[in-house]
Amino acid sequence: LHQCNEKPLGHSASRSSNISKHGNVKSDRSVCVFVCRICHCEGDDESPLITPCHCTGSLRFVHQSCLQQWIKSSDTRCCELCKYEFIMETKLKPLRKWEKLQMTASERRKIMCSVTFHVIAITCVVWSLYVLIDRTAEEIKQGPSNQRLRCCHGPSSMENLLLLVSESGNQVQT
Repeated sequence: LHQCNEKPLGHSASRSSNISKHGNVKSDRSVCVFVCRICHCEGDDESPLITPCHCTGSLRFVHQSCLQQWIKSSDTRCCELCKYEFIMETKLKPLRKWEKLQMTASERRKIMCSVTFHVIAITCVVWSLYVLIDRTAEEIKQGPSNQRLRCCHGPSSMENLLLLVSESGNQVQT
């Protein structure tokens, strides 16, 4: 059973034109015209109507593109009428089909500055970790006896200085 909006083929201006001379109602042929519940347009080969939920009647039909646009704008994933959770698949477009973003020169400059800053910051963090790990491994190989001699040499001098101060504080208290 298909319920649909019925539109008579011959649009009659008044009800009286549908009544014959004998008082009987004429039977106009009717056609089912299914329309999208969002844009109210009919489906075609390029954009067929689908039924993505449990709604019935004329409200069950929608274009997939209209539904996708509505989901994006309403930020919901279920039908507002029957509360059916839409089954959706996300597909990435191939890289060659990606579209270029429309940005002003100022927006491009801000993005480039942000990317440059983050690349430099990440490089500094990685380099600092490398030096710290390398120096720590070197100190472990040399043993604890050489820590006082290395004070004030290299990037880990602050750590060595704090260690020396804490050791001297322990010696004063005893």
